[in-house]
Amino acid sequence: MLAVAVPVEAAPPIIGPSWAELSPQNRQILQPLADQWPRFDAKRRQKWLAIADRYPHLSAAEQRRIQARMKAWAKLTPEQRRRARIKYRNVRKATPEQREALSKMWAEYQALPRNERKQFERSAARKAHRRGKSHSVQKPAPLLRPPAKVTPAPEAAPAGPAPAPAPNSSAPTMVTNPAASAAPK
Repeated sequence: MLAVAVPVEAAPPIIGPSWAELSPQNRQILQPLADQWPRFDAKRRQKWLAIADRYPHLSAAEQRRIQARMKAWAKLTPEQRRRARIKYRNVRKATPEQREALSKMWAEYQALPRNERKQFERSAARKAHRRGKSHSVQKPAPLLRPPAKVTPAPEAAPAGPAPAPAPNSSAPTMVTNPAASAAPK
């Protein structure tokens, strides 16, 4: 019997406090994230701990908003979280003018009657389904969508006959110009 040693990459160690090592106050603040805490890397743990440190100094309305967002975040699938992070990075890269435009669009959307917003959600779900992304539409978040990018069209190749083969080429060639193949030799 032949045994071969194959190096296996170990998962990077998670550095940072475990859930049990958090203060009772931080555990209470971060409770919506308790189930996911063991899977967070050190960077994410530090981010959430920074939020928990600021939390007591926030207004009651801001605290409710943060709790609601943590609960919503905890309900997302890993794929939904990944997409949300990408959208967030795209918004961060947007110019102030683009962010202002997105903010205005979001405010206009929020001002719509509930039935019209639902109509937009259904329309977005149908479009996603046609594109093969059959996933349910959560709540639309235009502020998280990157601004539309205008990409220049690729330069067209010059029209004309194909280049002639190199002289003394022994490879067979195909005539691509029908007029040339019909001409008498």
